[in-house]
Amino acid sequence: MKKLINSVLKKMDVRIVRKSSFDKFVSNQNKFRDYEFAYFIDRPYVSEYFEYLSESKSQLRQDLFVLSELRFKRDGYFVEFGATNGIDLSNSHLLETRFGWQGILAEPARIWHKALKNNRKVNRLCMENVWR
Repeated sequence: MKKLINSVLKKMDVRIVRKSSFDKFVSNQNKFRDYEFAYFIDRPYVSEYFEYLSESKSQLRQDLFVLSELRFKRDGYFVEFGATNGIDLSNSHLLETRFGWQGILAEPARIWHKALKNNRKVNRLCMENVWR
């Protein structure tokens, strides 16, 4: 049966792989993209980019891009739309936790509000007024 399935898949140019192999492939692609992105960062800040790379939560390293453009500024201000739970794919988590930035997190989907309140240092008064 396994041979039959594999022969049918082969004709369709499809292959079954282990999830662990796929995860390793995706991870390697992301690492390559991270190194590729470093090429565009001003030379004096490349070492800082790699220092904080493992802490970045953003999908496409938007947080590291902002930091590199602003010379790894501390105590800045951000506005993030689509904050979800405040951690996963967050473009501002690193800014807040490691660089002392403050800001506004906007998330229209009520399903994320409780997690966002628990995960981030958001002004409770502001959240109470906005999320009623």
